[in-house]
Amino acid sequence: MVTSPAAGPDHEARYGHAPDYSRLRGKLEYSATRKQWKLRYIPVDVAASTDQYGGSVLLTGLGDMTQFHDGDFAVVEGKVNDRADDAKDFAPDYHVRRIQK
Repeated sequence: MVTSPAAGPDHEARYGHAPDYSRLRGKLEYSATRKQWKLRYIPVDVAASTDQYGGSVLLTGLGDMTQFHDGDFAVVEGKVNDRADDAKDFAPDYHVRRIQK
């Protein structure tokens, strides 16, 4: 897994992505207004080193998320949906096959 260039070992342990984005590691964020989960795999304080997806993805295909909370760190496996209409959103969709704390 590629880790985000960040300050300190905490960032390296909690944030990162595989070269093909099939596996992401980061912080879960929940939007109550959109009823949508997002995973930030590049921390905000390292925004200068963002990637083509802006360092975060909207999680789709999720099952029961009752054991997860806004701010939890998680690892997800899946695939980025690179559709052109995703550009209107603040982050692309990421179809999750597996998620774990």
